[in-house]
Amino acid sequence: MGLCTEENKNLYITDNDRIEISNLNRQFLFHKNTVGRSKSEVICETIKKMNKDFNCVSFQKRLNEESEDVFNEEFWNKQDYIIMAVDNKEARKYIADQSKIYNKILFDSGTLGTKANSQVIIPHKTMPYIAEEGKKEDDEYYHICTLPFHPFNIIHCIQWANDKFNEYFVNNLEEVKKFLENRQDFYESDFENLKKLFEYSKIVIEKNFEKCVEIALNQYYINFIYDILILINSYSEKGKEFWTGDKRYPHPIPFNKDNKYALLFVKKYSQILGRSLGIKITDDDEQIINIISKIKIKEYVPIKKNNNSSKEFTSIMTKEEREERRKRMKKEEEQLQQQKNKYIKEINSYFKSIDKKINFSDLIKIEEFDKDDESKGHVEFLYAFANLRAENYNIDKCNISKIKMVSGKIVPAIASTTAAIVGIVALQLYVLKTTDDIEKLRNCYFNLASKVFKIEDPIKCQYIEDWKENKLNKEEKYAYTKKIYCVGFFIYK
Repeated sequence: MGLCTEENKNLYITDNDRIEISNLNRQFLFHKNTVGRSKSEVICETIKKMNKDFNCVSFQKRLNEESEDVFNEEFWNKQDYIIMAVDNKEARKYIADQSKIYNKILFDSGTLGTKANSQVIIPHKTMPYIAEEGKKEDDEYYHICTLPFHPFNIIHCIQWANDKFNEYFVNNLEEVKKFLENRQDFYESDFENLKKLFEYSKIVIEKNFEKCVEIALNQYYINFIYDILILINSYSEKGKEFWTGDKRYPHPIPFNKDNKYALLFVKKYSQILGRSLGIKITDDDEQIINIISKIKIKEYVPIKKNNNSSKEFTSIMTKEEREERRKRMKKEEEQLQQQKNKYIKEINSYFKSIDKKINFSDLIKIEEFDKDDESKGHVEFLYAFANLRAENYNIDKCNISKIKMVSGKIVPAIASTTAAIVGIVALQLYVLKTTDDIEKLRNCYFNLASKVFKIEDPIKCQYIEDWKENKLNKEEKYAYTKKIYCVGFFIYK
């Protein structure tokens, strides 16, 4: 196009993100050898290869209030056009507001699968950018019982697996870090939680990968066997009529090393946990199977239903029975507190015996979910978890691409959609370089899948007359009426 080829004319690009594998299929500027590098930096390099006279400056920053030390008044004033292609509402609104403040022409564009749109916004001539309010398109809400108890499609299974990932490898480990920093803060917490935190702490200190495998195997039994048996037992009295419609009757999946999902679940769980806790891990299936063979799992004991138990919560109880129940509960609480106090002494004794110079909490490196780095095994963990849960409920399983799309909330990007909308924005730039007549400009919306193409004239600003009979753009009305005019001072003595 010849833009930014003259002296002192530059294209400024900013993007705080780095190139991921999933970016490679939606454009033509990134390649495998650029994965991990700054997006804006690679874009400038690639365009320079196409045209050596092109002038480009890259930044690796977000455009928001925190970066106004870089993107300051001087920066905005020297721009001719602002081209916006960002993927969140907050960033769009901020850029649109800055463009209005500094009186800059703004091009807004975006894609969503086969859909795309573009809009030209000229201050005081066209209607301003208005952020859409309301529910986000990618937000999905489920009934409170659907995900944990009654999933009926693979999306529910993936979402539940994703929630569990955050519970196991983010929330739990954040608590462990805090426990290692100041364990006394947790002595008043739930006894079972205290046990879990101490168990994890010992794994960090002793660097015991076999314990990671044991925790992973225990979680397999809890998720795919015990919780299912508890669910079946809980609704057994309601009969077959309860398990109709979207409520699928589940079944447990006994652990079998030959079940690829079962072994993958234990393997990836133990690897992610071990790596997060600073432990050397193994990728050898035989070693992990050998560790599994030595682990003893507690046998599931179904809860016996006591037909008289409901009596304890009714007014039928006599005064003597209520007093007896109160004494029994008090005794149980005292016994539990004694056990907890004994356990706290054991914790204190353990920590006195280790090297206090080491800050063990620093060894924990919490891993946020990463759909692109295959070496971390996050997607494989979700793949195993979701498909095992699908098998529990007789739901069709899915491939790993589906896991990536749902867990990463990815709308498949299509290069032809991107190319088409870029071409339309480029055409509007050509128009603006030849005329400032907004009658020549066009906004666009299209959907390649349904063959819908809409080309519209930009909506002109509407003006009103103010009290001084000056024309005032409606978009400025609010700001105008908020101004304070000082007409005089009154001094009281």
